[in-house]
Amino acid sequence: MYYRLIIIDDEEIIRQGLVHFIDWKALGYEMVTNFEDGKEAIEYLQNKTNIDVVLTDIRMTEASGLDVAQFIYEHMPSTKVVILSGFKEFEYAKQAIQYNVHHYLLKPTKFEEVHEVFIDLKKKLDRERDVEADLRLERERYNEIVPIFRDQFFTDLLIGAFRNQKELGKKINYLNLPLSLINNRCCLVHMQLSLDSTMIPRESKENIASSLRNLLEKQGIPFLYYPVVDAYNELMVFVSLPDGWNDETLRHSLSVHLDEAQHSLQAIFGLEFTVSIVQFYRNITELATYSRPLVLVEAEPNGKLRLETHEYNRLVQKYKLFISNIVEGNLEAASSLLDRFMEEFKDLPVQFTQRLITDLLALLSNLISQSNSEISFNKSIHDMKLSNSRDVKEWGKTELVELMTEAAKETKESSSRLIEKAKQYIKEHFNKNISLETVADIVFLNSVYFSRLFKQHTGKNFIDYLTALRINLAIELLKEGRYKIYEISERVGYTSSKYFSRIFKQTTGKTPKEFTLAYLLNNNHKDPEEE
Repeated sequence: MYYRLIIIDDEEIIRQGLVHFIDWKALGYEMVTNFEDGKEAIEYLQNKTNIDVVLTDIRMTEASGLDVAQFIYEHMPSTKVVILSGFKEFEYAKQAIQYNVHHYLLKPTKFEEVHEVFIDLKKKLDRERDVEADLRLERERYNEIVPIFRDQFFTDLLIGAFRNQKELGKKINYLNLPLSLINNRCCLVHMQLSLDSTMIPRESKENIASSLRNLLEKQGIPFLYYPVVDAYNELMVFVSLPDGWNDETLRHSLSVHLDEAQHSLQAIFGLEFTVSIVQFYRNITELATYSRPLVLVEAEPNGKLRLETHEYNRLVQKYKLFISNIVEGNLEAASSLLDRFMEEFKDLPVQFTQRLITDLLALLSNLISQSNSEISFNKSIHDMKLSNSRDVKEWGKTELVELMTEAAKETKESSSRLIEKAKQYIKEHFNKNISLETVADIVFLNSVYFSRLFKQHTGKNFIDYLTALRINLAIELLKEGRYKIYEISERVGYTSSKYFSRIFKQTTGKTPKEFTLAYLLNNNHKDPEEE
C-alpha cells in the first residue's frame, strides 16, 4: 500500500526536483499531484479526503504553507504535513507545532534528509493504520455481538438474573440501550402463536422476533420495543413506556401499535398470533426483582404433591441459565439467580426444598468433576438433619456459593468440554430433526448462552455448523453415485428434497443435480437419477 502525497512549492525548479528526483514509491508513497500555491492546494483538498501526506513550502503568494497546515489541522486531522522553509524564525516553527506539523525541514534540503523524514513518517503512518485496523475490527466484532448480548440481557431479565438497579444500569450502559429504560414504566407483552409453541424451532421464532423488531421500530415512538424469544421459547416483547401518559391512553396507543404489528406478522409468516399485555411495572428493576413463590399441586391419581408441569419447566430453564452463567464465569448473575431460587422455595415443604437444592448441588458437582476430577462433592443435605426450610436454604446456599466459586475457576475447561460434547452429539444425530434447543438441552445450558458459546468456540453459529456438516456428507454421497437425491436428502437430515436442494445450492452454488452431472462428467459414471 502506498500513502498518497501532494507537493506544494512556488519555486518551479524545487517543486519539479522534489516530484521527479525522489523515488517516492521506494519510500512507500504515491505522488498524486503538485501545486505552485497553497490556495490551489486548499481548493483541491476541499474535494479530496484521501490524501495522506502534504509536503509544502512555507512562503507562497496567496496562501502560505501555514495556511495549508491550518486547513488540514481543522478539516483533515489524519493527514500529515511536512513543511519546507528557508526561514529559521522561531515564530514559524511555533505555528507549525500549533498545527501539528509532523516535521519542519530547512532549505536548502538534502535528499538524504528528505528520505529520513519520510521513512520515519511512513513508520508512523503504518502504526496508525494498524491501530485503526484493530479498532475497526473491534468495532465490527462489537457490532456483531451486541444484538446477541441484547437478546441475552432481555432473556436474563425476564427469568430473574438481575436483582438491583446498579447491576441493570451497568448492563444497559454497556449495550448502548437508552438510559431511560432504568426509570421509565414498562410492560411485558406475550405474542402467543396459535400453533403449539414447541412445534416451532427457536431459530424460526428468532426470525419472527427480528421481523417484529423491525416492524415496531418503524412505529415505535414514543414506545421502545424489544422483542425476544425468552428462555421458555416464548415470543415476548419488553416495552419501555413514555412518562406522563395516563393508563387509558397508554393501553390504547400500545394496543394500536401491537395490532398493526400482529397483522403484518400474520401476512409475512402466515401464522396466527394472539397478543396480550402480561403486566405493567413501575420500572425495569421491579420487573427484574418480581417473583412469586412456587406452589405445589396434587398429582392425579395418587394425590402426591408436585410442581405444575409449566412451573417445573420454568424452574428447569432457570437452572440452565444458572449453570450457563457459571460456565461463563458470571458469578454476579448466578448469585442473583440463586437468591431468586431461595425466594421461590420459601413456601415449599422442607422435603421438597431439600430435593430442589440437591438437584442444584448435583448439577454443579457434575460440572466441576468433569472439568477437574480431583474435586468432588460428597456432602448430603440429608446427613445434616435440618428440620426447617430456613436452615435447609441457608445450608444449601452456603454450599452452592462454595461450589459456584470453585466451578468459576474452571470456566475455560468447562465451556470447551461442553462444546465438544455438543459437537459430538451433532455428529451422531445430524441426520435427525435436531435444533439449537435440542443440543443446548444435551449440555444443560440456556439456549441463548449456548448459541453464543458455540459460535465463540467453532467460529460458526449452530445452524451454519449443522448445515455444513450435512452438505459435506451430501457431497460425498453424491460422488459415490449410488443414491438418488431424495435418498441423500433423507440420509443427511432433510425431510424435504426440495428444501435440501435449495440449501445445497445456497452452500455450493450448484443444485445437487448440477453438482452430480459435473462430477460424473469427469469420472465417466452413470447418473443415478437415470437408473
